[in-house]
Amino acid sequence: MNAVTCEFFTSDVLAKSDHLEAVKEEISDKDVYDWSAGLEEADDDNLYFSPEAGNVVFASAYDGWAFQ
Repeated sequence: MNAVTCEFFTSDVLAKSDHLEAVKEEISDKDVYDWSAGLEEADDDNLYFSPEAGNVVFASAYDGWAFQ
């Protein structure tokens, strides 16, 4: 799930920036482009699921237990 969340976040950040047009132009000119441009400033600290962050629940409906 974290990989999918990261992919959506990256797509959203790049779509909101001017980097997509630059990428198209630079690729057509066969230059090397830094795909991470614009992502360094974006805050993704609260996007990921982690037991340490307290945003994950483990559960079994069959056995009737759950914990966080």
